[in-house]
Amino acid sequence: MFIILLLIIGVIVGALTGITGASAVLIVVPALSLLGLTFKESVGSSLLVDIITTVPVTIIYLKHKNLDVKLSLLLGTGAIIGAQIGARIAFITSEKMLELLFIIFVLYMTYVSFKRSKIKNHLENKKKFR
Repeated sequence: MFIILLLIIGVIVGALTGITGASAVLIVVPALSLLGLTFKESVGSSLLVDIITTVPVTIIYLKHKNLDVKLSLLLGTGAIIGAQIGARIAFITSEKMLELLFIIFVLYMTYVSFKRSKIKNHLENKKKFR
């Protein structure tokens, strides 16, 4: 039963990654935390899931010419540096503090996404009435 649950979570993660580009972290970390892993184990596991999931999705986006390679490589270079800094910070920070920061980050990103969607809908409706 546990294996089936993990496969179902994996299908959901893969679909969301393919549709929205969302990292596995949004689903995997909370799911694995609920299943008993520590926050740091959940994050570590989600990072491997990200690698496994994003490579084939990236290839599909590249084939459809929906990927800016130069921009991505520049962001990726900065992300490698930032990830090293973040990992070091994570290992000297308590689990509870990391969980709190994760919750704040997810809530903030939800707010930003909702606000952007609302503004976009407002602008689209405004164009319809011109």
